[in-house]
Order: sequence, then C-alpha cells, then structure tokens
Amino acid sequence: MRLVSTMLWCCLVVAIGSNFGLPQAIAQPIENVNPSVVKIVSQVNGKTKVGTGLVIRLTQNAAYIVTASHVVEGDPSPKVEFYPQRNHSVSARIVGLEGGDDRGLAGLLVEGTLPRGIHPMPLNAQVDVRPGDAVTLVGFPRMAGVPWAVTTGETVGRKGRDLVFSGPVDEGNSGGPLLKGQEVIGIVSEVGSPFAYAVPSLIAQYTLESWGVRFGVHLRSLPATVLPQYVVHMIRNNRFHHPADLRDTGFSGFVLGAFKHEFATLTKDGNSVVLDKATGLMWQQGGSDRDMFLSDAETYVQTLNATRLAGFSDWRLPTVEELASLIEPIGAHENLFIDPRFSAIQTACWTSDSTRDFVKLTDSWIVNFLQGSVYSDTSKTKYFTRAVRSLGSTLTTP
Repeated sequence: MRLVSTMLWCCLVVAIGSNFGLPQAIAQPIENVNPSVVKIVSQVNGKTKVGTGLVIRLTQNAAYIVTASHVVEGDPSPKVEFYPQRNHSVSARIVGLEGGDDRGLAGLLVEGTLPRGIHPMPLNAQVDVRPGDAVTLVGFPRMAGVPWAVTTGETVGRKGRDLVFSGPVDEGNSGGPLLKGQEVIGIVSEVGSPFAYAVPSLIAQYTLESWGVRFGVHLRSLPATVLPQYVVHMIRNNRFHHPADLRDTGFSGFVLGAFKHEFATLTKDGNSVVLDKATGLMWQQGGSDRDMFLSDAETYVQTLNATRLAGFSDWRLPTVEELASLIEPIGAHENLFIDPRFSAIQTACWTSDSTRDFVKLTDSWIVNFLQGSVYSDTSKTKYFTRAVRSLGSTLTTP
C-alpha cells in the first residue's frame, strides 16, 4: 500500500473542489429523475386527487413508492402511473400511512410485472441544506399543465421537523421529491402560498423503514478517477463497513456501517454467481484463481465475456463503491471481511477506478477483504479479480 504524504494530502483537500474531485459520471441531467417519479390518482368521497410519488426501492416484481399521506388517505387502492408507461395506471396498496397528519407520509407498493426503464431514487440525508439553496421539483402541478413538470424554488429554513421552501408548486406536487442538485433532500408534504413544506430525507427514511421498507443503494458503474475524500464520503454516505483504520495514510478510518445486502446464490450454465438485490448487481461467486497485474485483470474479464460466463457477456471490473459494498464488519469467513457466499481465495481485488496523486496517474483503487479496507496502489502490484455485472429491473431471480 502506498502511503499519502502530509503535503500531498493537503493538496488533495484543496483539489476536491475541482472538476476531478468527483467522477463526472455522477452528474446527470434532471430529466434522468423522471423515471423515478410517478403520478398518483386517488378517489376520496367522490373527488379525484392528483399527486406525485417517488420510487425509492425496486425488487424483482415490486416497486415501493413514497408520497404525502393526504394524497392517498381514504383510498385503499390508489392508481399509479409510471413514466415509461404514461396514460396507463396500475393499482397500488398502502403499506404505511401517517393518517390525520397534514404533513405526513405514506408508503405504497405496486406488485406484478413492472415496465422497463424505471429506477429507484435514493433519499440522501447527508446533504447540507441552508436557507437560499436552489431546489428543484418534479411533479404534476396543475398550473403547469404538463406531466412530469420541472419547477424550481429555494429553501427558506426549517419549521419543526420540516423543510420550508418557496417556488411555483401546488397540490399536484404533493408527495414528490425536493432536490438539491441531483440529491433528494425531502418529500413535498404540504403546499401553499408563499411557502411549502417537505419532510427531510432522514425522517422519511426512518419512517419508511418502520413500515418494513428496506433501502438499497444505486452505485456508480462507470469507471472514474476519484480522490480519497470521495471514497471516504462514499463509504460513510452509503453506510458501508470499513473495519480497518487507515486515517494515518489518508484513507478511511474505522466505519461500522448499517448497510444490509439481499444476497441470493444462483448457478447458471455450471457457474455460480451471487445476486445482490440491494445493489442490483450480479457477482462472480469466485473470481481469478491467482493474483495478477491490472492489464491481466482486464484481459481476464474480456475472456469471461468471450466465453459468456453464466450466459452473460457484459461482465466488467467493479467500481470502488461496488466492490466496497461487499466488505463485512467482521472477518468471519476464513478471516475475510466478506460474506460466506463468496469464495475466500480472492483476498484483495482490483476495481476499475483510479486516483490522481499529482505525480503518477497509474494508481488504482483496491478493496482488501483480508484487512477490510479500501486504498489505492500501483498497477505494478498484483491483486485478484472478481467481475460484476448490472442487473436489469426485470431480471428473474430465485
């Protein structure tokens, strides 16, 4: 492991604000939020209510949605319209409701065959929110007269547990996401003039978890050049585990996270793979039987695709967050910090990500399951390879 000097670390702290501090793949246009937003129509006492919801979790044949309680209260089977199938409604059932609360939340579940192209949008409780911050909403305001309308406003402050914001919103926005940049910082709970209210993401997440809605995470799949600060924050923000304490070397300290996997093993064409429904990833159960240079690891993955391992030809090296998600808090699998479903041969593995040290550009991010750590090292060192592929929302799983 190559150590980061004090001087270099100071330079990195300054550099985090530059355009190579975070991977460019993370930034997306606001239109990419649309597949996570749904239109909700309910019938209460002979009157039609229209509101917005956010898909916060997907499993094989189920979509979990959060909305404002007053959008659906009184209708046990509200209708949901997904972005890829506009003008086609399906029934949902309520899994949780803060009834009688004008600024409460509701959790919905849609079961059955889901349209392709929808994806969950995580709630981010880590974003710093201050008065005057610009915010964006996606929803169905009547004043706009267009579906999946994008409007903007700004935060005003806090009132009790709620975020207060201003902007052109009406009842059709109720239950929709309040975004700062590309991060969901709250769920719109009440609209009015001149101010509206949103339940902060942290409270929304706790509320949904109390109803049994478990949260997965959407991890970056495209390779990128990322700095140590990004990796440190990524581990903490995703609630991953990092049993090793590498603070003295410029990497992450000890972190006992709370992330929960949904593993399932599967054998296809004689090859064992591990599915993780919490991250939407399919992993090799094992990997390379020997350590190798990075260039050899890339060739190894190309061979997997040429031979269609488990029937697939889209295997790749994992990003640092994808591979770091596999670290367990205790080294209980033959002294490795990884779930027993995986082989114990691959003690430390390559990722597809690199880092920048102002001297060389050849350092790659490594996940070490023997130490329970994430660090960067030169491509001239040898590590094992464990390939991964992304699952589609319609994949049939056991």
